[in-house]
Amino acid sequence: MHVLILLSSDKNRWLYWNIDRQIGPGSHGDDVRFAQYLLVYWSYTFELGYELTEVDGYWGPRTSAVMRAMEQNTFRRVVHDGYISPLPEPFDHHTSGNKNFKLDALLENYVRRATGFGVNQLSIERLNAVMRGIPTDGYCPPALAAALQKALSRTDL
Repeated sequence: MHVLILLSSDKNRWLYWNIDRQIGPGSHGDDVRFAQYLLVYWSYTFELGYELTEVDGYWGPRTSAVMRAMEQNTFRRVVHDGYISPLPEPFDHHTSGNKNFKLDALLENYVRRATGFGVNQLSIERLNAVMRGIPTDGYCPPALAAALQKALSRTDL
């Protein structure tokens, strides 16, 4: 997992989380842990019966079930394949053609739930603060928080 550094149209840098590989059934590791955490937020934390205790880094049947629900119920047009792929680099969140990436949809949902606003409605400084704050949001499991802090330590933003 890594932080994707992007440039806005006015050359200010903003950060966005990305994963290093496609993940899905049978996958494990920090990328899966991060996706599981975002899926918990997508499912409005417990409405689908998916709990933070299941953010364990192993993509099993429960993660697949929530992934299927996300694919069927997101307002975005996404491929219904049960996998989450990395965001392509370079990536511009503001381009409508990029709106079909599941990771982008999950991050957008996280930002909306954390702030009440969409990614496009926030200043670069506020978006950076939200993305940087995921490890300390009060819900992030310790193992995921450590992995995210490690990824953040490799950036100069």
